Amino acid sequence: LINEFLMAPRQDNLVNAWAGLRALADFKTASSSSAAVLCLYDHEEVGSQSAHGAGTELTNLVLRRISEKKIELCIPQSFLLSADQVHAVHPNYVSKHEAGFQPALNG
Repeated sequence: LINEFLMAPRQDNLVNAWAGLRALADFKTASSSSAAVLCLYDHEEVGSQSAHGAGTELTNLVLRRISEKKIELCIPQSFLLSADQVHAVHPNYVSKHEAGFQPALNG
């Protein structure tokens, strides 16, 4: 793709959801006290306070329930992976992007 403009909405969400589900399906627990959790949000931005957003309290409530309310012990032994694809700078909205981070197509 040389000098072409490619648009594929929602591809980053679909690719990351597929990769996460594959990893979850392949997960083997180290012990009966281990658990793997995959969170997929409709509004994935961390600050999103919508009912479907990553900032909702629902995730915390579910984690508390599956950890039998021992979440404070589980979190330090856990890791979090947040995944997203790189988005190129939109040529019509260059000023909306961070000056030090402007991925370019074919660049």
